[in-house]
Amino acid sequence: MEAGGSGMLKKPKSQLGMASSASRPETEAWLAAAVELPPSADLVAAVAEADFLRAEGLLCGAVRQLHAQRAKPDPALTLSLLLVAKTQPAAFCTETALAAVCSLLRRDAAASFKSKGNPQVQVLAANLLYWVFRDEPHWKEMFVRVYLDDAAGDRLWVDSEECRPFVENVLTAFGTRLAPKSMLQPDVTLAGRPDCPSPPGAASSSSSMQGNDDDDSLGISIVLDDKSGHTVKPRYETQGERVRALVLDAVKEYIGPRKQPIETVTRNILRLLASVCGIPEVRQRVVSRLEVWLQNPKWSRPAQELLVSLCSNLTAHTQFDVDVISQLVKFRIKAKPIVNLYLSCMRELLAAHPDNMATLLKHTIYNELSQTRNPHNMAVLSAVFQHSGHQAAGVLADVFLELLMNKEDYYLRVLRPLWREICRSLRYEVDFLKFCSGLFQERKDAAFREFEFRERYVNSVCDLVSLSILLAITGPVKEAATTRPGESRNTAPLTAYQKMVSLIQREAAQWLHTAVPDMVVKNWPEFPHCVYKVLFMEPAEAYHKHDNWPPEVERALMIRIASEVPVLQDTLLRVLLIGLSKTHPMPAANALEVAENLVKRSALCHLHTESGTTSGGLQLDKLEMVDLLFNLTVYHQPEHMALPEGYMPPQLAIQERYWRVWTILLVVSAHNPTNFGKVAWEHYPTLKMLMEMCITNSFRFPPPTMASPDRADDPLASELQLAAMEGRQILEYESHLAAASTGQTITETNSLLLTQLITLDPTGPCRRPPAAVLEQLSQLNAQLRLGQLLCTSREPEFLLDILQRQGPNQSMPWLSDLVENNEGAFSVLPVQCLCEFLLTQTVGAVDDLGVGRPPAPARHHQLLSHLQRLVRHPGHDQRANFELVEYFLRRLSSQQRQARLQAAKGFELVLQPPDAPPADPREPYSWLLRHLPAVPNFPHLRQGAIQGLRIACHYETEPGLVGAYIQFLAAHGSGDPLPELAETVVDLAQLLVERSTIVTALLPAEPGRPDADYVTLRALLHIFNTYMQLVSDPSAGAGYDRSEAGDVVVVCWPSGRKATINTLVVQATVILLTHHPGAERHLFDQLLELWFPAAGPAPRALDSEAALFQDWLKLRMIRSSTARLVDAALAGLEPAQLLLFIQSFGVPVASMTKLLLALDAAVAADPAAVTGAVLNREFMAQLVEVQHQRGARGGHQFAAILGTDAEKKSPEPVLEPPSPTRPPPVAVSRPLTALAPSQVLWFVRELFSDQPEATHQHQLRSLQRCISMEAREVGRLVTKATISALLQLLREGGGAAFLSQLHRRPTVACCLLRLLTAVVRADSPLSADLTAVCEAIGSGSPPPPPGPLASICESYLRRQRRTTASELAPPPGQLTRHQLTQLLSGTAPSRAESTVRRLVDRCLAADRTPRLVAAISHCLLQHNAAGGRAGLKRTHDQADRSPGDAAGDGAPASLSPGQVGLLVDWLELLEPEVISSCPDTQLQMLFSSSGGGGGGGQPGNRAYLLALLTHHASWATLHTTIDVLLGTDCDKYDPTVVLDFLWACLFVPRLWQGQDKSVSPRQESADMLRLTADQMVSLVRHVVREQAGAAAPVDVSARLPLLLRCCRRRPPLVAAAVSHLEQTRAGGGPRAAAAGRLLLEVYLQLPHVIALLDGGSELLESAPLDGGVSVLDALSHTLLTSIGATRPGKEWITQMRDFEISLRKMAATHPMLLLRQLPMVASLLRGRTHLDGPVFRQRNHAVLFAKLLGVLELLQPQVYLSHHRAALLDILDSYCHMLQRQNLKEVTAMVPRIAVILNNFLSRAPAEASQFLHKYSELIMSLASRFPDQPLLRTLASYVTSAGGGGGPPPLSTGADAAPSPAQLAGLMMKLNSAESSDELAAVLQDLDTLAARRVGVLDKFVDNLCDLLSSCGAPVRELAHSLLLRYLQQTPAAADRCVSAYFECLDSGDECVRAMVLDRLPEIVVLAQEHASQLMQKAFDVAIATNIGTASYISDAMALLNVQTGA
Repeated sequence: MEAGGSGMLKKPKSQLGMASSASRPETEAWLAAAVELPPSADLVAAVAEADFLRAEGLLCGAVRQLHAQRAKPDPALTLSLLLVAKTQPAAFCTETALAAVCSLLRRDAAASFKSKGNPQVQVLAANLLYWVFRDEPHWKEMFVRVYLDDAAGDRLWVDSEECRPFVENVLTAFGTRLAPKSMLQPDVTLAGRPDCPSPPGAASSSSSMQGNDDDDSLGISIVLDDKSGHTVKPRYETQGERVRALVLDAVKEYIGPRKQPIETVTRNILRLLASVCGIPEVRQRVVSRLEVWLQNPKWSRPAQELLVSLCSNLTAHTQFDVDVISQLVKFRIKAKPIVNLYLSCMRELLAAHPDNMATLLKHTIYNELSQTRNPHNMAVLSAVFQHSGHQAAGVLADVFLELLMNKEDYYLRVLRPLWREICRSLRYEVDFLKFCSGLFQERKDAAFREFEFRERYVNSVCDLVSLSILLAITGPVKEAATTRPGESRNTAPLTAYQKMVSLIQREAAQWLHTAVPDMVVKNWPEFPHCVYKVLFMEPAEAYHKHDNWPPEVERALMIRIASEVPVLQDTLLRVLLIGLSKTHPMPAANALEVAENLVKRSALCHLHTESGTTSGGLQLDKLEMVDLLFNLTVYHQPEHMALPEGYMPPQLAIQERYWRVWTILLVVSAHNPTNFGKVAWEHYPTLKMLMEMCITNSFRFPPPTMASPDRADDPLASELQLAAMEGRQILEYESHLAAASTGQTITETNSLLLTQLITLDPTGPCRRPPAAVLEQLSQLNAQLRLGQLLCTSREPEFLLDILQRQGPNQSMPWLSDLVENNEGAFSVLPVQCLCEFLLTQTVGAVDDLGVGRPPAPARHHQLLSHLQRLVRHPGHDQRANFELVEYFLRRLSSQQRQARLQAAKGFELVLQPPDAPPADPREPYSWLLRHLPAVPNFPHLRQGAIQGLRIACHYETEPGLVGAYIQFLAAHGSGDPLPELAETVVDLAQLLVERSTIVTALLPAEPGRPDADYVTLRALLHIFNTYMQLVSDPSAGAGYDRSEAGDVVVVCWPSGRKATINTLVVQATVILLTHHPGAERHLFDQLLELWFPAAGPAPRALDSEAALFQDWLKLRMIRSSTARLVDAALAGLEPAQLLLFIQSFGVPVASMTKLLLALDAAVAADPAAVTGAVLNREFMAQLVEVQHQRGARGGHQFAAILGTDAEKKSPEPVLEPPSPTRPPPVAVSRPLTALAPSQVLWFVRELFSDQPEATHQHQLRSLQRCISMEAREVGRLVTKATISALLQLLREGGGAAFLSQLHRRPTVACCLLRLLTAVVRADSPLSADLTAVCEAIGSGSPPPPPGPLASICESYLRRQRRTTASELAPPPGQLTRHQLTQLLSGTAPSRAESTVRRLVDRCLAADRTPRLVAAISHCLLQHNAAGGRAGLKRTHDQADRSPGDAAGDGAPASLSPGQVGLLVDWLELLEPEVISSCPDTQLQMLFSSSGGGGGGGQPGNRAYLLALLTHHASWATLHTTIDVLLGTDCDKYDPTVVLDFLWACLFVPRLWQGQDKSVSPRQESADMLRLTADQMVSLVRHVVREQAGAAAPVDVSARLPLLLRCCRRRPPLVAAAVSHLEQTRAGGGPRAAAAGRLLLEVYLQLPHVIALLDGGSELLESAPLDGGVSVLDALSHTLLTSIGATRPGKEWITQMRDFEISLRKMAATHPMLLLRQLPMVASLLRGRTHLDGPVFRQRNHAVLFAKLLGVLELLQPQVYLSHHRAALLDILDSYCHMLQRQNLKEVTAMVPRIAVILNNFLSRAPAEASQFLHKYSELIMSLASRFPDQPLLRTLASYVTSAGGGGGPPPLSTGADAAPSPAQLAGLMMKLNSAESSDELAAVLQDLDTLAARRVGVLDKFVDNLCDLLSSCGAPVRELAHSLLLRYLQQTPAAADRCVSAYFECLDSGDECVRAMVLDRLPEIVVLAQEHASQLMQKAFDVAIATNIGTASYISDAMALLNVQTGA
C-alpha cells in the first residue's frame, strides 16, 4: 500500500522487483558463497589475511548476518564493513560481493508490509557501494535496477540524505535535468501543518512493536566521510541504450496502457517518473496522463514535481519534444496554484531550448483559434513575451503570415481581435517594431507564387501594420499628446512612440518599394492605397471599417497621434523612388504629394516639440534627394509622338510640381541648415531667394535683400527675359508635338503647355514665383516658423550673411521689422543681428568725438536690456555671451573709423550696468577697464578679449583708446602662460616698432609729464618684464620656436641663461627704455638691468648673423637720456657709424660729447680708417664746431686730422673713451706635460719642420720633459708613441724626405735619439721598434754623413747585438715562438723527426706546448701561403709577440711533403681540437683565402685539418669558430672552405648521438648552428662570393640547402638574408648577378619572401622562373587539375568557387610561379568547346572558362612576356573557339573581358597579337557587329580591317562599363563618413553595393571605411561590410594585408555578434589572407578558449579549404 495512504490496494509489484526478489540463482550464489565468521573474530583482519575466495565468502557472510539484523544491525559488524570498504575496496568488486551488498538495498520480503523498518542497513549498503566505486568511471547496471526498485517502492534509502552521494551518481544514468525546488508550491495538506500532527497509525505501531525500549539507530555514523565532498559525474555513458531500455520497460509496467486504472499508479511511481524525465520516450508517454494526475488531489504534489521535471528536460527539441509541447498546450487546468505552476513550467520550458519558444507560440495561437481553446492561452503568451519579447514578436508575425495564406478571408477578421486581445493581455508591452518587421517579408517561395489571393495578402499585411501602430498608443502616449501649451507633462512616451512609428513606416516603405511589386500583379490599382494606409494618409474609416475599432470616442485622437509622426529620410527617399519607378503603379504626382505631406507633417512635429532637438525634427542629409524631387517634376512627352530628327527638346518641368518641390526643399532647408541649407544657399539661387523671403518676411519679388536699391529692377528685367525665352521654347516644343499628332498650329492663345510648364534649371537664375505660391509661402512661414528656424541657424549664418552683404551703410527696414516681430523672444535671433540693429538704429551715427545721437526710442530699450542680460547673466546661453563679446571685439578692429567708434559706443552701452551712475569724464574707458572684467563670465571671455584687443591695437588711431587696450592687456594678459604671453608681447612689440606716431602720442619722452601719462608706459613695462622673466627662465621653456618664426634671435646672458626671442621684442624693449620712466622706476630699472647691466657684460646674440641692435636702434639709444643706453650704443662702433650718428639730429649734448670722445679714440687707434670714412672734410669740421657751440666736448683729434683749426677753440684735454665692459678673451691651453699620445705624431712632424730654431728648442724641451717624466711609469705611452711616430715617418715614401729633415736638424735628432736609447732598455718591448728606427737611419738612402747621429744609432745597435748574443742558447722551454719557427723550418728533412720529437719532449717537460703549437701552426700557414703567392705578410698580433720576437720573422725555408705531414701529425697530437692555443693563426691556417688550402698548394693539409676540427672539437670551439667565420671581418676567409665546414658541422655523426634515428621525413631538422641575423648575412655573403669568384659557372642551388637549413624556421633570418641579397643586387658589381640568381632560388623555395622585396616584380620579370622546383608547383598543379575536372551540378560550381579563390590568391601574390603552369591551363581548356551548348553549360565548362579567365586577368601584365606567349596564344585560341561555337549567355558575358585582354596583348606585343587577330578577323568583326556598345571590340575590328594593321596598336582602353565619376565616389565617401545611425550606414552601403556590382575596383577607396564598419553595432551594416570586403578581396587578393587587422579586431571584440559574423566567413578570409592564416586560426582558437564559443567547426572548414590546395 502507498506510504502514508489509507487505501487498501496493494502496491504494484514490478517485474524488476519480482526479478530481484525471485532471482533465486543470484541469491543462492552469494548465500552459497557466504562463510560464517566466528563471533570473536575480526572481520577486517580476516579479510586482509584471507585469499580471494575466502574474503568474498566472509563479506557474504557479513551481509547475511546483516540481513538477519535488519531491525538493529550489529555496530561492530557495521564498522568492520566500513573499514574494509575504506582500506580494501577491491574486496567488494566481485560480482558475488556486489550481489550480496545490493541485496541489502532491496526490501526484505520477510519484514512487515505495513512498516518500512529500520533503513540503517540500506544506508550502510549505499555508502559501501559509493565508497568502493567512487573513482570508477563506469558503474554496474544492477545499481540502476535497485534504484528503480526502491524509487517505485517504499523509497527506503532513495530519499535519504545519507545516501545522496550514491543516489546522485546513479541518477546520471537518466540524464535528467533537476529543476529547482523553489518552483513547487508549498505542501498545504494536513500532514504538512505543525498545528495538526498525524495520528498514530499502523506504521508507527508496527514500528514500535518491532523495536524495544532502545532507539533503532546505531548511535554511530555509517557514512564514510570524504573531506573533499562527494563527486557526481556521468557513470553510465557507455550503457545509455541498456539503461534506456531498462527504464522504458519499468515505465511501461508502472503506468501501463491508457485503460489501466489510475489507482495503480502510486505517488512514488510519479516521483520515479520525475527522475527519469531525461529520456524522451518517458516524457512522451507521461505527458498524455499528466493532466489527469494534476487534477487529482491525491497525486497532485508528485504530479507537480513531474510537470516541473518534464518541462525542464525539453532540451533537445526533437519530434518527441514537439509532441510533448503540443500536448502541454492543451492542458485545461482549473486550480489556480497549479495554473501558476503550469505557467512557471512554461517559462522553464522556454529556457530549456531556444526553439521551444516558436513551437510553443505557434501551438498556442492555433489552440486559441480552435474550437477547444485553452483559457490560459493568453497567460502562456504573456509568459512567452516576458521571456523573449523581441524574438516572440517576430515569431508571432510569422504565425500571422502563415494564417493569412489561408484561402478563406476568415483569418483577417479573426486576427485583428486576436492581436488586440494579445496586446491587451500583455499590457501593450509588445515590440511592435519587430512584429511589423516580421510582417514585411519578401515572399518568393513556390507556395506564395501559387497563392491566388496575393493582393489580399498584401492588403492584410498593411491593415495589420496600421492596426499595430494604433495599438501602440498607450495611455501615457495619449496623455502626452493632449498636453496643452504651458502644462508640464512627461513627453518621453510620445517621443518613443513617434520614433517607433517612424521606423515601422521606414520598413513598410522599403517593403513596398522592393518586395511588393514582385508579389502582386502589374499595375495593381490598390498599391497607392497601401502606401497611404501605412503612412496614415487614408480617410479615418479605412482604419476601423473591419471591426469598428478604434472606438468612436478615441478614434479621432488616435488617428491624429498616429498621423503626426516625423518622417525618416529613408522613408521619404523610398516614396520618391516609388514615384520615379515604372514598375510601381503609383503616379509621380501622387508620390510628390505624399512627400510634401510627410515633410509638412515632420515640420509640424518639430514645431510641437519644446526644444526641437528630439525625434520630432526633420533630419535629412542625403543631397541626392534634390535630384529625385526634380525628377518627379519632369515633363515627359507622349510615347506615341515623335519629334523631328535633330531637334533637342528643352528640359521642362510641370510648373505646379516644380514650385511644390521648391516648397518642400524650403521646409527641408529650414530644418537642416548645415547640409541642405548650406547647399541651397550656395548653389540654388531660387531656393536662396525663398529663404531670404522667409527670413525678411517679405514675400514679393525680388526680396529687399536680393539687390541694392539702385539695382532693384535688375532681377525683374532678368526674369522677363527668361520668361520670354522660355515661352518661345515651349511654343516650339508644343508645335512639334502637335505636328506629330493633330497638325494644329500652336500659338500663345491656344497653347496648353505654356501655362503648365517651366524650364527645369534648378541651379540657374532665380525665377519669379506665381502669386499663389507666394501666398502659400507666406502661410507656410507663419505656420511652420521657417523664417525663425533660418534665423536661428548658426552654421551657416544665413542672417549674418545677409547683413554683411547689405553693409553698414545700406537701409535695412526689414531688420527693424524682424527685431520687433521677435520682441520678447530675442533669443531666436542671432546675437550678431541684435548687435547690428543696436548699432544702426540705437547708436546711429557717431561724430568725431565719439558722441552718439540722442537716445533711441523706448522700444529699443528692451533690446538693450536683453543684451545687457546676456552679458551680466549668461545663464545657460554661454554661446550667445561669447558671440556678443566677439562681435564687438571684431568691430573694434574694423578698417573704417566710423565703424570702430560705433562699436566702442555700442560696447559701452552693453557693458554699462543698468543701475550705474553716469560715466566719469576722467575715466572715459571705464567700460573696458572696469565693466568688462566685472562680467560674470569674464574668465571664459578673457582669452578672446585679449586676442581681439591685440588685433584692435593695429587698427585703432585714437591714442587714448590704444592706451586703454594696452592697459587691459597688462592687467589681464600678463599672467598667461608663456606661449599666449609671447603672442601678446609680439603684437605689442610690432605696435611699438611700426606705429611710431601712436607711440609718440602715448608714451612720454621727457620728464615733467603728469603721472597719468605714465600709466600706459608702466603697463608696457610690466608686460615686457613679465615676459622676459618667463622667457629667460630655463624651467619655463623657450619663449619662441625657431621653426614657427624665422625672425628670431638666441640671446645669451653672462650667467648662462639663454632665450629665443623675436627680434621685434628686442627692438620694442629698447624703444621702451628710451622713454622717460617717470617717478616709479622699479619696472624700468629692472628691464634696463636685464638688457644693459651696470656691472658686467651685456647679453649677446649667439647665432644671429646681424647685430643684436641695429643702427637705427642704436641711434634711438644715443638720443635717449639714459646714460647706460648711450654707452651701450657706442660700444664697438666703427668710424663710419660714428660719423653717421654725429650727423643725426636730435642727439642730446651729453650723448654728443660721448660720440665725439669715441671718435677721438677711433682716430688714435686707426687714423687712416677715420680719414677714409670722411666724405666732406669741411662739412664735418663745421659740424664739430656747431656741436662745440652747443656745449659738447671732445672731437679735437678728429678735427686735427681734418686739417682745420677746430682744436684751437677748445682747450679741453682729450679724455679717454670709456673702456669696454666685456673682458678680453682668454686663451685656454693645456700643459705639454700632459701631451696626448694621439698628438705625438703631429708634434714630431712639426719638430723637424722648417720653423725658427727657438720654436724647435721649445718643442724639443717639452717632448723631452714628457719622456723623462714617464721613464719610471708602466705604460710609457708618450715614449711608445714617439718611437712609433719616428718609425712611421721613416717608412712614408721610402723615408728619404724625413731622413733629410733629420740630417738638417742634427741637434734636435741627436738629443731625441740619445734620450730614447737611454730610457729604452734591451729587454723592453719597445726595443724592437727602436732598433728598427736605428737600422732605418743607419741604412737609409742617402746614407747618413759621419757624425753624432750615426754614432748614436750604431752604438745602440751594437749594444742590442751584444745583449742578444748573451742570451743565446736559452733552455728549450724558454724558446720564443719565432725561434721555434726557425728551428722547425730550418731543420733538414733527414733530421726533422728527431728535432721535432726533442722539441716536443722539452716543451712538455717545461709545460710550454702552446708556443710549440703556435710555431707549428705558423710553419704550416707560411708553407700554405708560399704555395699561393711570392711572400708572406707578417701576421703576428701584439698579444702573441714577446720581447724576443722584435727582430722579426724571416722567411722560412721550403718544407718538404714529409715535413708537412710530420708537423700535421704532431699538431693533431698536441692540439686535438686544432684551434685552441693561437686561434687567429690557426684560423688563417685553415680558412685563409690567401693560402693554397683546398684550391692549390697542399689540398690534403687543409682538408685533413678541417676534418679533425669538425670531429674532435667541442661544441664551444665549433661555435666560437663559427662566430669568427661569420663575423664582421669574414671576407678574408675562403668562402668555399667556410661553407664546406658549415655543411660538415650540420652532419657530424656525434651530433646525432642519443637522438631518435627513425625520424619522420616530414619532421623539421633541428637548428644546430643557431645563427644570428648578422651571421646569416655573413653566410649569404660567403655564398655570393663563392658564386662571383668561381672561374667556371657554379650551380647556384648547391648551397641552397645550407641556407634553408639555417633559416627556414626563423623569419628574422630569412628577412636579413633577403635584405642583404636585395642590397647586393641593387649595388651592382661582379656580385650583383650572383646575388640575383641566389635570390631567385630562395624565392622558389620560400615564396613568402616576395613580401620582403622592394623590387620583386622587376627581378622576377628579368629572369623567367622556368627552371628549378618550387614548393608552389604542387599546389598550383593540384588546384588547376581540380578545377579542370568539371562535373555537372550546382554543387560542383560551389566547389569550383573554392578552387578559384585559391587560384586568384596565388595569381595575385605569386604570378610568376603560377605562370609556370600556363601550358597546363592551355591544355585544360582544349577539347571542350566542340560540345553542344546545353552540354557545355550542364557540365560547367562555361564556368571553368569564366573562372580561368578571371585568373588570367590577374596575371596581367606578366602573362604578355615573351617566354609565356606560346602558352598564351594557345589559351586565346581556346577562348576564340568557344566564341565561335558557343552562343550561351555565360559565354556572351565573357566577351568584354576577352576584348580587354586582346587589347592589352596588342599593346604589349603588337607583332604576335597582330598575327593572332588576323587569324580570327572574321570572329572579331562578327562580335563587333553583335555588340555595338563595346568600344574595345570596335577598336579591334577597325584595327583588323585596316591595311595589315599598319596603323599601330589601338590605344589602351577600359572595359565597357564606364567607371563612376570621382564626384560620385566622393559623394558616397562623404555620406559614409557623415552617417550616424546604422540605418543610414546600411543605406549608403547598399548604394555602394549596387555600384560595386559593375565595377568592383571602386571599393579600393572604401576599404578602410569598410574595415571600420566590420565591428558596427548594426547587423545589416556588418553584413554588407563583410560582403563588400570579401567581394573586393576575391577580385584583388593582393590587398588582403589592408583588412587583416580589422578581422583581428573583430575577433577581439566583446560583441558576440561581431565575432560570430567573422567566424562565419573565416574559411574564405583564411584563404584570401593565407599569409596570416595561422594567426587567424590561432586567434579563433583563443576566442573559443576565452569565451567558450565553439569555433572548432569554423577552424575545420578553414583547414579543409586550405587543404583543397594540396588535394587533401
